Amino acid sequence: MEDAESCTSHEAIECARAAYAHALTKFPNNTDIWLSAAYFEKNHGSRESLEGLLQKAVAHCPKAEVLWLMGAKSKWLAGDVPAARSILALAFQANPNSEDIWLAAVKLESENNEFERGRLLLQKARGSAPTARVMMKSAKLEWQLNNIEKSVELLEEAVKLHPDYPKLWMMLGQIYAQKGEVSQSRDWLNQGLKKCPNSIPLWLLLARLEVKTGVTTKARSVLEKARQKNPKSAELWLESVRIEVQSGMKNIGLSVMAKGSPIFCPPGHMTSRSSSSQLCRSVQIQEYFGQKPFSWKTNRKGEPKVLMH
Repeated sequence: MEDAESCTSHEAIECARAAYAHALTKFPNNTDIWLSAAYFEKNHGSRESLEGLLQKAVAHCPKAEVLWLMGAKSKWLAGDVPAARSILALAFQANPNSEDIWLAAVKLESENNEFERGRLLLQKARGSAPTARVMMKSAKLEWQLNNIEKSVELLEEAVKLHPDYPKLWMMLGQIYAQKGEVSQSRDWLNQGLKKCPNSIPLWLLLARLEVKTGVTTKARSVLEKARQKNPKSAELWLESVRIEVQSGMKNIGLSVMAKGSPIFCPPGHMTSRSSSSQLCRSVQIQEYFGQKPFSWKTNRKGEPKVLMH
């Protein structure tokens, strides 16, 4: 492996290919070597050389899902959808309960507008591997096809099987909001938060629902509760500031910004990328207030504080 990588770095492509071939002769059942060789062919070989290698790879390592998926994707990108289907069908035989292979097959059909094929695949997948992602994709496809009641039915079944998967609850909330049934949307989101109290997107979705319906006080209450559950989430603090800005309560927004300053830029992390990103967003909000951006100083304990200009 090291020889092959060294040859590749020196652009000795045939030397690298020979090194991979030698390694595979000695270790024909090593998935990692096959995968490295496949990426080598993808980057330095032809489509034919890649597909030929992957065909050998799955013969030696039939349980390596990623090798099957690479082969199917190569055929798909070349426009040979039937060949991609055939590869995935063989992959199913070797890995009958693989979530990734099921979902790859569904994606292949959906993106080629073969929605009925995709629906049948998902129905079979739910029978053998009803994972959270399989259930979510099933509901999403029905929603995409405007079969709203079927989508809701699948999601209601899914949250019973996977109550700790927040995207399922989010989809239920979004579907009911789309239908104009705000109370139902709120109920589903609140149920989801009981099961997934650390899901920041779920909290944000509920807060934004309240804002959209014109109940800013409820949105404020939701975010206060969210911050209590997730005190170190900069996203929640920033959302609280945005809500105050949008409702014209700039002074409250500034107060929230000041309280959240240790989260936006924690002590000892003033130059970290994530903190810099949050700081930039915070400055943008400050400028939106029509004021000069705040400056950072520390107190005697080294804790940051915000000085408003």
